[in-house]
Amino acid sequence: MLSGLSQLFNRWRHGRGFGIHSPFAYRFITEVLHQEMGYYAYLRMPGDECYRTVFRIVLALRPMSVALVGADRYKRAVGEAMPGAVFVEPADAGLIIVDGGAEPSFGLKAYPDKHVIALDYRCLPSWKGYKESMPYGMTFANGGSMAVGVALAHLPRQDFDVKF
Repeated sequence: MLSGLSQLFNRWRHGRGFGIHSPFAYRFITEVLHQEMGYYAYLRMPGDECYRTVFRIVLALRPMSVALVGADRYKRAVGEAMPGAVFVEPADAGLIIVDGGAEPSFGLKAYPDKHVIALDYRCLPSWKGYKESMPYGMTFANGGSMAVGVALAHLPRQDFDVKF
């Protein structure tokens, strides 16, 4: 019971940047994942907060190619954030957006060098394998509904449990 409360507190705390020592992770958490409502692009954007978070992540990572695996509802968010992005197969993508609820058998472990947005990631057994196989980069998970893997070679290998 206490460990669960401690985990919730730390997730909340890290979601506001407290205790985060990496400059990249701090900016990614506070400016992308946990950005306050009222962002100008939201005025014409449909969907829920998860949809808007995907938009912000794509805008921040700027992938030229994106693969949607069971996540076709996010195609418009990708198109608005990166109008020049092309939709390709996962092996050719810079960013893979996968819905664990729709495609639980998708093997993320085969793509440790790709950026990943995993929706409903607890339904995706390969998320753990993806994290373990990443040679560099950071992962950000919010406890159930979404996780993000940022595979940039200049980043140290770290995992963050964050409320966003």
